[in-house]
Amino acid sequence: MKLGSELLRRVASTGVLKQHVGREISRPWVGAVIARATRDRIRKGDVKFDVSSSLISPRTKAQIFWGLYESAEQRFIRRWLRPDLDVIELGSSIGVVSSVISQVIEPGRRMICVEANPNVIPILKRNLDLNAHGRRLDIVNAAIDYESGSKQATLYFGESTVSSTITGTANQSGPSTTVPTTTLGGIADDLGIGEYALVADIEGSEVGMIARDAAALQRCQQLVIELHSVKTDDRIVEPDYMVAQLIGEHGFRLRARHGPVCVFDRDPGGSP
Repeated sequence: MKLGSELLRRVASTGVLKQHVGREISRPWVGAVIARATRDRIRKGDVKFDVSSSLISPRTKAQIFWGLYESAEQRFIRRWLRPDLDVIELGSSIGVVSSVISQVIEPGRRMICVEANPNVIPILKRNLDLNAHGRRLDIVNAAIDYESGSKQATLYFGESTVSSTITGTANQSGPSTTVPTTTLGGIADDLGIGEYALVADIEGSEVGMIARDAAALQRCQQLVIELHSVKTDDRIVEPDYMVAQLIGEHGFRLRARHGPVCVFDRDPGGSP
């Protein structure tokens, strides 16, 4: 009995049990039941999500319902995001994190949502319509790209109908489309953004942003970002290396971290 209790404690402490439970309660049949029971309108606190699109899988619906979808990002945004800053969000997807952001920032603040996948833009708009009342919204359909030097990139759709990556981030095959490209600096300059908070989940393109967009990052006062291991021509850039870059080269301080998801801000007494 003592051995069993100790084993359970160790399993729980390593997160294995939590991951197992998360998989079980997010099975497709669970998501289908949730969709029917909620009529595809899921509410989490003050935030409402329209998940009626056929592009959103039952598994994703279950994850949204249980609070497992982008859970670290949602938690950090609620805990840390400054309400007095405009926000640029890179990788808005179906608008779950976007909707949480819109509830945190002050009315009248500006929010720019950048999403590469044109198929999910209508879903993003519907969810923002439900939650972003009084916020100034710009939705940009473009891919963040620092590698190709082209005004367009090929976007490949993943196993999930709402996931996608651009050329150069992986060996890709299957359905694809062509989308315009931009950069963080391009977005901020084109839309006249001064100081801002940045929320980013761009599936590896952050390596180029961190290495090449210093001027735009200098105006960034707060950063919530999911970092990915990225294979470049000669090496693999790991999240820990990018954390060190953001601190050492761009003057951020790390405030919180959960795995690859990090919160940075600037020391009020320091220089940008």
